Amino acid sequence: MASIQARSRCDDQELTRPQGDSGEYAVMLDGYFGLADEAWARARAQVQGSFERCYKIADLAVQLQFAGPALLQVIAPALDHLEVDRLSEEPVLTVRLWDRASTGVAMPPAPVAIDDFTVRGELVGFGDDQHRVAYDRQARTLSLLRHQSRLGWLCAYDARAVPTYERGAPLRWILGWLMRNHGRQVVHAAGVGTDKGSVLIVGRGGAGKSNTSVGCMLSGLSFVGDDFCAVATIPRPTVYSLYSSAKLRSGDWARLPLPRINREDPDTEKNLYYLHPHYARQLKDHIPLLAILLPSKSNTPRPWFERISPRIPLIEMASQSISMSPNAGAEAVTMLSSLVRQLPCYRFHLGSAPALIPVAVSDFIRRVATTAGQ
Repeated sequence: MASIQARSRCDDQELTRPQGDSGEYAVMLDGYFGLADEAWARARAQVQGSFERCYKIADLAVQLQFAGPALLQVIAPALDHLEVDRLSEEPVLTVRLWDRASTGVAMPPAPVAIDDFTVRGELVGFGDDQHRVAYDRQARTLSLLRHQSRLGWLCAYDARAVPTYERGAPLRWILGWLMRNHGRQVVHAAGVGTDKGSVLIVGRGGAGKSNTSVGCMLSGLSFVGDDFCAVATIPRPTVYSLYSSAKLRSGDWARLPLPRINREDPDTEKNLYYLHPHYARQLKDHIPLLAILLPSKSNTPRPWFERISPRIPLIEMASQSISMSPNAGAEAVTMLSSLVRQLPCYRFHLGSAPALIPVAVSDFIRRVATTAGQ
């Protein structure tokens, strides 16, 4: 392995930078991922075994292997609606997970200096199309994916300290890499629908995605997600569920009669809820897409829809997807450009009567489906 030099510290460990020629760099890449797998094996041995869970996520077979129960209790609840007893095919990805606090096994020392971490978590100058690495400083989690071997790893410093946003949308970076490698794209959006089809609700935080999607679910519509979903354009535009979680503020019009998961968070934070199994009937793993909605707050008596240029939701989705996803770039824009070209796009003026929103969405889906001949 190429020689290394200590540069800084993170997670109480020395950060190092690889040196040497490209051959040595390739060796270091494989060596670093080998260190991650060795660490997971030690963690599993420390807790005398692992817990396995199988899922179909965006129609992809995924297996999670937890070293001990600590992270299982943090990661699994938001994925419960996609769990299957067994997989009928080989998983396209197996993710091995552990935390330092419960196993005593630390994550591998980071191979770059702390100044080389981007705001999206990438390690500048480390990784390639086959090897993905990112570190979330706030959550203190290291995410890795090696496409060729169909293996991923996630190490958290302490499962008890995993923040609310990670509990509500666990493994988002790893799933983002996986989706892009299989013709899908993770988007910051909500999805709701009926048996006729669905709408993708896009917009920045506070635009009304969660209120609208959860309110529609409570009125009987199908629910795919309130914050992050995956989309595909082939063979037809489709939205896929990633998580059965929802986040609402205490004063929001949509109210869930469920216990708040993050009771320890300050009141300024959104409340996190797990929807499975309470709303299992409404939770769908995927629904064909009929349109894209961009919610907008308004004081009109009733909700209404205004046809808009597809460039508007494209800018919203692309900017959010790229800023929130390590290594996302041109391929994300290409996928989302194809999506908006295939679907009608509307600004959804929410109006001043929230109770009318679910009815408006349901009627809108019926009209668009009729126009499309579905």
